[in-house]
Amino acid sequence: MGNVKDINWHKACLKNFQLSIQRKQEEFDRFQNDLRQAYKDCDFYEKQILEAEKAHKDKFDRERYLAKRITLKQKNQCADK
Repeated sequence: MGNVKDINWHKACLKNFQLSIQRKQEEFDRFQNDLRQAYKDCDFYEKQILEAEKAHKDKFDRERYLAKRITLKQKNQCADK
């Protein structure tokens, strides 16, 4: 008869297939969020460099430079929307 399987076997396979799709969707969503955050981080880093150059700075601490100022500006922009 070849590859004939019981209906319950097919139901179990379908359930596994659906769970696999769900896991892939969750992984995809996490990846998209990570990518969005990476773009934001890159934009912020670029702003830091531009502002440091405007201020004639030779160096800056990436973790601290402009962090408060830009964070407050972003919060104000969100409040305006």
